[in-house]
Amino acid sequence: MSSAMLVYESPDFEIFTSIRGDAILVESEFNTELSIIGQPSPFYMLRYHRDRLLAAAKQFGWAKAVQALDDSAGLLLLERRLFEHLELDPGNFNVQCPIKVCYISSDHLPAAANHNLPPPQLRALFSPSGHLTITSMPTPPLSLSTLFPTTLPRFVESPTWRIFVSPHSTLATLHTIHKTTFRDSYNSSRSLIPPSPSSDLPDEILLINADGDVMEGSITTPYFWRGGRWITPATSSGGNLGTTRRWALERGLCVEGQVKGGELDIGEGVWLSNGVRGWGWGRIEDLKGESQRVSV
Repeated sequence: MSSAMLVYESPDFEIFTSIRGDAILVESEFNTELSIIGQPSPFYMLRYHRDRLLAAAKQFGWAKAVQALDDSAGLLLLERRLFEHLELDPGNFNVQCPIKVCYISSDHLPAAANHNLPPPQLRALFSPSGHLTITSMPTPPLSLSTLFPTTLPRFVESPTWRIFVSPHSTLATLHTIHKTTFRDSYNSSRSLIPPSPSSDLPDEILLINADGDVMEGSITTPYFWRGGRWITPATSSGGNLGTTRRWALERGLCVEGQVKGGELDIGEGVWLSNGVRGWGWGRIEDLKGESQRVSV
């Protein structure tokens, strides 16, 4: 069965992207480069998020969503709707502005201007008709060096992620190349992650395609040390083409390449990144208490 057939046989879905909102981003020259016409922005890599939504809309053939997202007007629309959801005025926003009052419009926290609330993770969803929905929830505070690293060290003393490898293969489709709400394969893989009462680190599980290649993580892009450099799974592996992945490739922090799931070792150090948490590091852990093998 082809990827295209799988797309049309799947249930109704939307395309989406998850964006970090954070007042410290206004201080970042890197982030300003990725905003609207070089203006400081509290939204992490905003232009790359719009670009990934637009690419998905085009590939799915959603003409009205393409029209809403295209050109500078599409980027302005996304920014305006994010500010509206946070009940902030873009004309008066600066680094001192309390973006943390954004949960006035959130179901997760009470309607109170509490400056100690964490920054928001914003989810921007587009329907085939071009309708845009924004939701939000809290996310932990981070430093700018975590969001825009200038290097990826070979070793890191303290892990910030728990990482596992899925023992099952995942079929690559347009729903893995692009971020959509049809996430059955991701949810199935994440259900395999064992609980850890002694750790409050976030969990990740690496997905393997039918050819045995690492595609991506269930919620992150992974980077593996191979041949004296960091490698991120190739586009041809079928994984999501994330915003932080694009930035890392453009900045020369990594290159694309094929990474075989069967060659991953327990204890191997891996960098991870995504559009909300920036970059983090962890070691591959044993999923079942024995040597892992990927079935394809």
